[in-house]
Amino acid sequence: MTVRLMRFVDRFVGVPLCLFLGYWKKYFGKKRRDVADEKIQNILVIKFFGMGSIILLTPTLREIKNKYPNAKITFLSFKSNGELLKRISSIDSHLSISTETPDDFVRSTFSLIKKFRDTPFDVVFDFEFFSKFSTLLSALTNAPQRLAFALPTRWRAMLVTEQIPLHKTHHVAQCFLSFLYKKNELLFLDAPKIFESEVIHFKYLCKELWGFTLGEKQIITLNINAGKTFLERRWSANNFTQLVQSLPFENVVYFFIGDESERRYVDDVVKQCRNKTCFNLAGALPFGEFLVLLKHSSLLITNDSGPLHLASSLGTRTLSLYGPESPEFYGPIGEQNTIVYKKISCSPCMNVYDAKSFRCPYDAQCMKDISVEEVKAEVEKMFNFV
Repeated sequence: MTVRLMRFVDRFVGVPLCLFLGYWKKYFGKKRRDVADEKIQNILVIKFFGMGSIILLTPTLREIKNKYPNAKITFLSFKSNGELLKRISSIDSHLSISTETPDDFVRSTFSLIKKFRDTPFDVVFDFEFFSKFSTLLSALTNAPQRLAFALPTRWRAMLVTEQIPLHKTHHVAQCFLSFLYKKNELLFLDAPKIFESEVIHFKYLCKELWGFTLGEKQIITLNINAGKTFLERRWSANNFTQLVQSLPFENVVYFFIGDESERRYVDDVVKQCRNKTCFNLAGALPFGEFLVLLKHSSLLITNDSGPLHLASSLGTRTLSLYGPESPEFYGPIGEQNTIVYKKISCSPCMNVYDAKSFRCPYDAQCMKDISVEEVKAEVEKMFNFV
């Protein structure tokens, strides 16, 4: 299923379903009693979209664990996020929805609803911003406490027990944390686990496929993609080519990353970088070895996307390029991150209120205004070249 199809169904099918379930619960549903904090045993956390968002949730997951030390935390997300979820220490188990085909989506959803009968959740934290689907699933758990972001709509008010204001002037990680605390808290990310076998195999790939020993050369990783949902976040392929061609570093290898669907787009850039040691790894690495690559990179140069937050959580230096989205709301956390952001008159235009579906009438001028020269200057500063 495409993201566009999921959003269409969520919008036009989700609202009537939410209203129907809301009225059903109002007149026929049985309410469960609240459980004291110290007696809470099962907590469900819901976040479907965004690998980066899940990473930015880790401070909140850690605080949930601290606040409810006797509770088991189950995380519900798309199946594609499973490898990440099993590596986050605050999560005890995870449930998944498959989105490969509409049939898979329907089957996995009904299977999930059956599982809710076996696990009586005491609290549900729904961290999707305005999703009808996640609201429905939260309500179907029949948990006595169901928290979600606030919306002035009847369908949301009927199905949650507490609505949390979403402040766009705060960082999104702070917005997540406001489900627990009203005051500001120190934010630091939890790094996903990397297993030793993955490190060993990545070292083997370096030697056998790419011709160097890990640690022998510096690695610059580049993410020239920005996911399928908002392509306006991409700095142009030509700019990335010019940047790599102009960098004066020696003893550096350049790895270009992405998923399988982005491999051809990445390959076109790699082929243009003729006088550099470049490799196209789009879709080529299992998730664990992808984490090893980010961990051992001297620098990640990236558009606004999930790998940025993964690298940040691993302590890797990052240089990120922002335009449609505001780095004040969705920027990386940590002192090792540098951001290039051209805030023009219409910035930011991408936001959670329109499900990040807005299409720019100015052909992403905010990204075009970022020059190769200024990005190169930032890279050289980070490498202490000048």
